[in-house]
Amino acid sequence: MSGRLTISRLCILWCFWLLFRGNLSLAQYPQFGSDSLRCLASLSVMSEFARMKLYDNAYEAWVDCFTNCPAASRNIYIFGADILRYKIEALAASPERENLIDTLMLLYDRRMQYFGQEGFVTGRKGLDLLKYRPAELEKACGMLLACMETEGSSTEGSVLVNLMQAASVLYRNGKMEAERLTEIYQKISGIADLTAGITGASGVLVRENADRIFLSSGAANCETFNARLLQLIQQQPADTGQLSSTLRLMSKSGCSSPTLVNGYELLFMHGPSAALATRLADLYAEGGNYAKALEFLNRALELESDARSIARIYYQMGIVFQQQGDYPRAREMALKALEKKADMGEAYLAIAIAYASPSVTCGSNPLEQGAVFWAAVDQLIKAKQTDPSLTARVDELISRFSAYFPDSETAFFNGYVDGDSYSVGCWINEMTRVRTRKTN
Repeated sequence: MSGRLTISRLCILWCFWLLFRGNLSLAQYPQFGSDSLRCLASLSVMSEFARMKLYDNAYEAWVDCFTNCPAASRNIYIFGADILRYKIEALAASPERENLIDTLMLLYDRRMQYFGQEGFVTGRKGLDLLKYRPAELEKACGMLLACMETEGSSTEGSVLVNLMQAASVLYRNGKMEAERLTEIYQKISGIADLTAGITGASGVLVRENADRIFLSSGAANCETFNARLLQLIQQQPADTGQLSSTLRLMSKSGCSSPTLVNGYELLFMHGPSAALATRLADLYAEGGNYAKALEFLNRALELESDARSIARIYYQMGIVFQQQGDYPRAREMALKALEKKADMGEAYLAIAIAYASPSVTCGSNPLEQGAVFWAAVDQLIKAKQTDPSLTARVDELISRFSAYFPDSETAFFNGYVDGDSYSVGCWINEMTRVRTRKTN
């Protein structure tokens, strides 16, 4: 029923428009041109057909509005762009298609003339020029860049990503310097970082795409990043946006240098966070500075409130203690992690590795020394029961650790057989069961 009413209304509007295509005129309003009634009729017909995506039907009424009353409504330009894109994409390469593209470009100029929004509209114009005339890449890139410079944090994500892509192609074609490409990337990344904090997923997606395009451009390398980071630290230490994007790219590229640590510490000083603290802890641990790693992990604990994230920090602390050879503290941190996140299979895995470490010397005879591997396998079984995704890795370790079980003769000599309870000594101090290594 509603469909028939809509069609009837369109028929009435169409007849109304045809009726007043002549010279009839109401009181004159400048924005409606010399024939205001005809303009209003054309606007109505164009809008109704365009909303239904019947662009061929809307075209003639749109031409009338665009030609005779271009200041009447913003819809002339909003719907007009849709109408022209539809007609352009329906044609193969031809003079007619090129004329329509010229009209689309003129539409954007007229929209700015009558309704402003120069930055936003220039961005839309640049996107369509890039799409329909890719040979005019430099011109389109200039429009997208002008849009970003004008709109700033309000720039559309599609403009930012296409600008990054266009600039990257110009660089690869020798028409843009690496420094200019890097500068454009830094601005895009700064806007994306800002909008990611406001709009969430859209800003993150822009940032990820900008990173990917820049990294694949050929302009990005560790030497360039390091020089850029050093310049920021020395000359623009308060520019956290550019500092953050440079550090992120260095990390993605696997670049490592003392400057990287300095950059993260500067960023942490401007805005302490658990994420930055754990990143600094990782960097210090990689460099063997375990004291500083633990210092920043403790800072991370102070700054974090989410239980699952706290569990991860405790787990990282356990890994650092393992790297230092402090296996009792490594187990202590893993157990703290499990208190916060009971399904953290990695924590059981970490305890198993601490028990089975070659540096651990528990006991004075082969049975006592081999018993640590029983306790280690117990933890490995818990790990895969808790987190099945660890099964393949755990089964490999079980196979490896089982090779260090005492043989049946050693167990029997000490008064034990398979299945007996056994208390593992030293700092481990856990009950387990006897399992012997089978010999041929």
